[in-house]
Amino acid sequence: MPRPVRNALTVAQVRCASNPGVLVHGNGLMLRIRRAGARSRIQRIVIHRNRHDVRRPRPRHPQRPRVRSSDNQNAHRFYR
Repeated sequence: MPRPVRNALTVAQVRCASNPGVLVHGNGLMLRIRRAGARSRIQRIVIHRNRHDVRRPRPRHPQRPRVRSSDNQNAHRFYR
């Protein structure tokens, strides 16, 4: 069962963050902001008492389905 996240970052906090540094999300997840404004997601993992920071890929949002034009919406009526 996953651990509950305390003091989790909200979407608004992530969008508004502009100062260079590290914002901690909880459970080893961090958002690092560079001087140039580049953002990267970091996950801190401890293996045999050694700390490793792993860069996480940007989360992909599922693509929304395309809206069909009105011609295609009525096409099924002709092919019954």
